[in-house]
Formats: sequence, structure tokens, C-alpha cells
Amino acid sequence: MKYSRSLNLLFAFGVLSSSLMACASVPATPALPQQTQVTQPTEIPVLLPPTTSIPPTLPQQTQVTQPTEIPVVLPTTTPNPASPTPDLLPIEFPEPGTVVLDFVALVCNARWTNGAFDLPCPGNRNDIAEGFITSMDNAVAEGMIPVEAPVLIALPGLGGEHGAGLFGRYPPLTIQSNDTFYAILACQENAACDVVFALTYIDAQGNYQHDMGWSWQHSFGGGPVPVQVDLSPLAGQTVELMLVVLDQGTPQDDWVLWIYPYVARAIK
Repeated sequence: MKYSRSLNLLFAFGVLSSSLMACASVPATPALPQQTQVTQPTEIPVLLPPTTSIPPTLPQQTQVTQPTEIPVVLPTTTPNPASPTPDLLPIEFPEPGTVVLDFVALVCNARWTNGAFDLPCPGNRNDIAEGFITSMDNAVAEGMIPVEAPVLIALPGLGGEHGAGLFGRYPPLTIQSNDTFYAILACQENAACDVVFALTYIDAQGNYQHDMGWSWQHSFGGGPVPVQVDLSPLAGQTVELMLVVLDQGTPQDDWVLWIYPYVARAIK
């Protein structure tokens, strides 16, 4: 009887231990955080007072006052007439077939020097200290006189180390009786030249001849001057005629024109 009661206690203790172990083996479910209930605010209706719709204010336009038109009264006097255009320089051209030496056409066949250095032909307008020579079909002479004829534009050397004067030595020519040199001499417009023009020559023996009196002093304002030289004293001689310009004042102003210089031979 006592033995039976002991067995029943042991059995009950074993059952209780098994239950406790089973409970310990079941993982505990983590507690979820409790959600806080958010209370929605009670919407309180707002009553707006009735208003009249007002359109936006536009900027006020400034009224522009138109200027009063003032009539322009033109003078009733007759304006002065425009200055007349100067007439072309009158030139007497030679008869066809009579020219035996055209100094303009043969300008670069001549040897140009300033007494110290040879000069290029045609010259360079950016390098004129030693002198300058070129040919043109037209020009403007002093007094704003237009020239429509073959012309040589020349400037003598500025002197000193640059050389002075201008000398053009042309190819040989055998002179015949009544051969005549013609030219018109002038300063170029806007050039206050003061020079001596001259016609000289180199004889058959190579001597420079310049004492024949074939020279002309000229300064600005004297106007274009026609000249002519009878070359009959040289008849039968072969010479090299030379065109010469010598400064008499300020060389940089000595821009001069030989207007259609040539030698004509009389027709027999």
C-alpha cells in the first residue's frame, strides 16, 4: 500500500517534469508593439465672407503727347553754283609715225639714278628716299588740272646719303635735222615742288653734256608749261638723251610731272 502510493507520486512527478520540458522547448512569440491609434482632428468648417471678384489692377498707360510738327522754312535765295570742273589740259599730240623716242613708253628701258644709286623702275612708293619714277596714263597737275595723256611721275632723291636729283638715261638715238623734243612740265597736284627740269645727253664718247641751256626752273603755282627743243645742232650724232630733275627747295615736296615727253621727226 505504501509502495503503491510512492509509485503514484513518482509517476505524477514524471508527468509534471515532461510537461515543463515541453513548455520550455516551444519558442516564445515576441510581443508586437502596440499600435497607437491616431485621432484624426475634427474638421472645423471655415465660413468665408462673400466677396466680390476684383480684377487685377493693370498698370496705367502713360499717354504720349505727339510733338507739334514745326514747318521748316527753306531759304528762297538761289544757292551758289558749284565750282566748274577744270578743263582738261590741252595737249597737241604728234602726227602718227613721227615719234622716234617716246620717253613714257620706254621709261623702264632707261637707266634711272639719283647721282649715287640706281633706282628701280617702276619705283616703290613705300621707299622713296632715294627717288622715284613711274609712268601713268593720266594724272592731276597743279591747279587741279586733269591730264589725260601719257605722263611720268617723278621725285628726285632727298639728298645726303640718299643721293640727290633724278637722272633718266635713255637708249641711243641718232639725231636728224629738225628732230624736236616736246614736253609739258608741271608739279603734281598738292605738291609744292620747286625744281629745275632739264634735257641733257651723253655723247658718243661717253661725255655728259649739260650746258646747252635746255633747262627750266619751275615751282608750284606756275601752271603746266609746254616746252620744246630743236635738236638740229646734234644732227648726225648718236646720243643718249637724259631727263633730269634737280631739287631747288624741299625735296620731299618735289613730285613733278613730265607730261608726254617725246622726240618727233619731221616728215619729208
